[in-house]
Amino acid sequence: MDVILEVFDTFALDRIYAALLPLTPSMLAFSTVDGLAAAPNATWSSLKADATPAAYQFQPASQFVSFEPTNYAYMSRWNRDNMLRQATSLFFITW
Repeated sequence: MDVILEVFDTFALDRIYAALLPLTPSMLAFSTVDGLAAAPNATWSSLKADATPAAYQFQPASQFVSFEPTNYAYMSRWNRDNMLRQATSLFFITW
């Protein structure tokens, strides 16, 4: 199942999710609000530099078959590890 999701995500679904659920700059700003509590003297530029598009870290599904994700994998609100995204993807793949 993980290999199937990796193949479909790499070649089609990453672009679809990035188009339907784009990650906006304002979402990055809200994701760093927790950083203010941890570092009250932090400046906006340092928080902006620490903001990454997603907390998703690519890990191959198999040691034998692996496809490096494109930039679209990091441009969606739902990263590849999101359970809703995986369930939706599997639904449409099997449909």
